[in-house]
Amino acid sequence: MSGISSLTVGAARLMDGGTVKQTMVAMEESSVLVMSISDGSLLGVHATPDCDMSVVAYHMALFVGRAGHVLTPELRSELRKSLESTR
Repeated sequence: MSGISSLTVGAARLMDGGTVKQTMVAMEESSVLVMSISDGSLLGVHATPDCDMSVVAYHMALFVGRAGHVLTPELRSELRKSLESTR
């Protein structure tokens, strides 16, 4: 997700486009939507090609608005370690 975000941020700078709010990549077999949360963090969603991406984007924006401030780097690190220990 960070690579996709970096590409779009670079393109926005070159085109004086301002801040990137979200990025969508539509592929033959799937789609990816990347949205900024806070402090440089990203929320990425991998979706099937037949889903309604406007609905996905809407729910991502709701989630970011409601929970983005809680998803601190410390919490994400703790959750990642917890997930890795279950493998």
